[in-house]
Amino acid sequence: MLGYIQELISWSDIKEGKLKTGALIQIWRNEETIESARESLDNKLHPSGHAIIFISYLYNENNNRIGMIIRDHNGVFPILFDDELKVGGNWK
Repeated sequence: MLGYIQELISWSDIKEGKLKTGALIQIWRNEETIESARESLDNKLHPSGHAIIFISYLYNENNNRIGMIIRDHNGVFPILFDDELKVGGNWK
């Protein structure tokens, strides 16, 4: 993420509703993948993961946040909160 133009948003903050429309999100399967990505950046290798753009939160009938509407290279669609780790960045 480009820290000087983005505010880093943690996975717990994402689930609490702190993302803004247009925020960039990176998805990793687990903590080991994040560490591998960090090491890859140091070694100038290509880290794994998937980048998406946040559109809005998804709510259930009880008005609880259960996921997000996102955009990626495949289009716009909903994703539910799950065990995949996500880190986001709101534009400053």
